[in-house]
Amino acid sequence: MNSAGDIRIRLQELHDSGGLSWRKIAALPEFSPLPPGTLCSWAKTGHLPRKWYHRFGLVAYVPAPLCAVHGVVHCYDCETQIVKPARKPAAKPRSARISIRLDDPDSAARSILSHMPVESVVKLIDLLERKG
Repeated sequence: MNSAGDIRIRLQELHDSGGLSWRKIAALPEFSPLPPGTLCSWAKTGHLPRKWYHRFGLVAYVPAPLCAVHGVVHCYDCETQIVKPARKPAAKPRSARISIRLDDPDSAARSILSHMPVESVVKLIDLLERKG
């Protein structure tokens, strides 16, 4: 038995033609460590879990082809350019928020002046006086 396909055919022959149950097939020396359910699944679907490949001398992984130009394995076609998806523009940063204590005028003045230039404070006062 050389390939997974040959082994699968042998399993189907033992079960269908030979009339053996999956438990009896699993007890045979050539299939001994495999559970009966795994043998049944393998015979019906052709899928064998990789952890059992070594039992039959099967190759678990197929080597990836090397790039003819660079001599290495690429995770993409080297002839094509990878285009990263456009990122969403960053949200406009929020301006700093300040707390102003209205019951303490000195504290309020310090808070306002630490965040705003004096010219802006003068304009704000002027605007408030016109409004009110």
